[in-house]
Amino acid sequence: MLSLAIPLDCCHCMEALGAHFELHDRMDQLVGGVSTLSDLFTHTPHSAGWVALTATGGLLGSQLIMGVISLYSPAFVPQRWHQFLIYIGYTVFAFIVNTFANRGLPYVNQAALVWSLLGFTVICITVSCYAEWVLAKACY
Repeated sequence: MLSLAIPLDCCHCMEALGAHFELHDRMDQLVGGVSTLSDLFTHTPHSAGWVALTATGGLLGSQLIMGVISLYSPAFVPQRWHQFLIYIGYTVFAFIVNTFANRGLPYVNQAALVWSLLGFTVICITVSCYAEWVLAKACY
């Protein structure tokens, strides 16, 4: 909700590559004095996307943590405030990592890639080992 308090003109500065600024500047040069129209069509969806991305990342992370807690202790009864507290903690942790541990982010990215590829491999092996083999004659 804090992101909504920031003016929409400031929210677009989060993009790392700067392609958004290039598009905005070129539209201003082409259109001339109608920069408010280009602001409307470039800044507003971009800012809304960043707000939605921030909200969904924390929500999915908190759901994952709540699921792991529920798996390890079956007597755990999740409450709404539990998920909200985990959401806030997850979002603050992500903010701190992105702000102060910027040099380590490529390593986190590589670890996430390896984790995803290993997970895909394990799932493929598990499914192929436990699949029920049926002859093609039975299918067709």
